Amino acid sequence: MKSAQILASSENLPEAAVAAALALEIHQPDTTRFEPAKPDRPALLIAQPGLAIHSLEQFAETPHRPTVVVELDSAKDLHSYVNAQTSQDPVSLNHNTVIFASRTTQAITAFLDYHHKDAPRWLNHRANVQYLHSHQFKRWLDMNNKHMTQEQFALFIDEMLPDFENPTGAEMLSFATCLEAHSNQVFKSATTLASGETQFIFTDDRKGDVSTKIIAEFNIAVPVWQNGERILITAKLYHRLVDNKDSANVPTGTKSLRFWYTLRQVERIIDELFKKEVEFLQTAFNGIATLYNGTAPAIPSPMAHPAF
Repeated sequence: MKSAQILASSENLPEAAVAAALALEIHQPDTTRFEPAKPDRPALLIAQPGLAIHSLEQFAETPHRPTVVVELDSAKDLHSYVNAQTSQDPVSLNHNTVIFASRTTQAITAFLDYHHKDAPRWLNHRANVQYLHSHQFKRWLDMNNKHMTQEQFALFIDEMLPDFENPTGAEMLSFATCLEAHSNQVFKSATTLASGETQFIFTDDRKGDVSTKIIAEFNIAVPVWQNGERILITAKLYHRLVDNKDSANVPTGTKSLRFWYTLRQVERIIDELFKKEVEFLQTAFNGIATLYNGTAPAIPSPMAHPAF
């Protein structure tokens, strides 16, 4: 069909005028045909030989279907977004919401245009919640079970001061600073006190026995996820005396302490937080959207059409 015929046969289709002009530009007016838009695809310009298919969607007033991927912070944000998008037409062919919640990837994905029975969709309208660890929680995880010298431990306590709940940050810093002052003294004995603290006894050639109280357990309160609420986490504090060595790796006859901590039940805490997010959505979308526990499926890949 020639370009003039394309234009004349489609008075009410603005894409037809564009198709006619493009047919002339590509020097194939006699071997090019125009296919009007349909509900499942945009208008097309088909050029032969070679069967080059060009989508004309970019010239239309509106896209023929939504192509939207939004990233949200929480299950509540996801609920608000889906409600706003589907409130007028929640069960039509255009809005079939299916949600996948994956603990493995710590992600929840809602497809607002999921497949209907015998009616597959392109899954172009999605809303994701990717639960990322907060900066504070990542820092605690980075140092979890890592041995530190007394100086390193004191500096770390000072860096994370606002996170401490019990003991307070000031108490922990005082404790860490006191330990640093005794780093070159010889460990003699330790006694666990009724308060839960451990009292270390050091031998000092100048002052005799010097005691220092060590806290064996502490609590921090940090958001596990970005933009999340602060969660109370317990950490167990450990210590070990090691031989000091000179630059030639020869023991000097003195000892110093190494400290490390272990965050307790971290995976269980994350499981419970994720479970609460899923339970909220199950209640909020009861009878409206289907929710599955598992990884979201792969997105269909349509045949690519070259664009102008």
